[in-house]
Amino acid sequence: MNENQFDIRIENTSLYYGSASVFKQITHYFASKAVTSVIGPSGTGKSTLLRTFNRMNDRIEGFRATGDVWVGGQNIYEEDIDVYALRQSVGIVFQKPCVFPKSIYENVIFGIKRLQPERKKEFADLTEQALRKVSLWTEVKDRLNEPGLSLSQGQQQRLALARTLISKPDILLMDEPTSSLDPRSARAIEDLILSLKENHTIVLVTHNIGQAKRVSDETIFVCNGEICESGPAEKLLENPCCQETRDYLNQGR
Repeated sequence: MNENQFDIRIENTSLYYGSASVFKQITHYFASKAVTSVIGPSGTGKSTLLRTFNRMNDRIEGFRATGDVWVGGQNIYEEDIDVYALRQSVGIVFQKPCVFPKSIYENVIFGIKRLQPERKKEFADLTEQALRKVSLWTEVKDRLNEPGLSLSQGQQQRLALARTLISKPDILLMDEPTSSLDPRSARAIEDLILSLKENHTIVLVTHNIGQAKRVSDETIFVCNGEICESGPAEKLLENPCCQETRDYLNQGR
């Protein structure tokens, strides 16, 4: 196995909230420059797994991780890890668009303004680049000083994605990014995912099996604290090996 093919590796990893186990000794390798979708019943820890990769679970009392979690060649739960640098290289987009009560422009530069204030002269160009990446520039270029909350929900989700991309993360984590959007806006986000995987490793949590089929290279099915099955998305979603996977997929048919 060539470890350079994988931006994220989890090896014998267990995740807990207090004494409650979410996952026990799971191992998986997430392919670089590809979309891996994570599917499974509600409450099985998909979002917890996703937040493990940029240590956002650290903010939750009682959370702990054991085993090895490698991101970009670093074991991210070692004591000397710079968590702020990690979160800059591992961006996350949530289910509900995260838009601040600020202008569209200030929303885009929110993170970089604090992390790299010395680049102030570049902010305007970086904003345009980020908004073009998410196909939002032509819609808002004459409205940059208007509130970000004035945008439609689909536009707000693309705005949140632009704010993530301006920091040039290597990895994108997406937690149900289209579940609150209308079909047209959801398809726009899916198109973005397909275009972004050329330069980013993407891990996508989704309940939408059709979406997993459309955008994923690989799919993981999680259930009962373990990874029950993983493999090429088309094969797993059409002809799964595991009975639990078949039962889950048949519920939506």
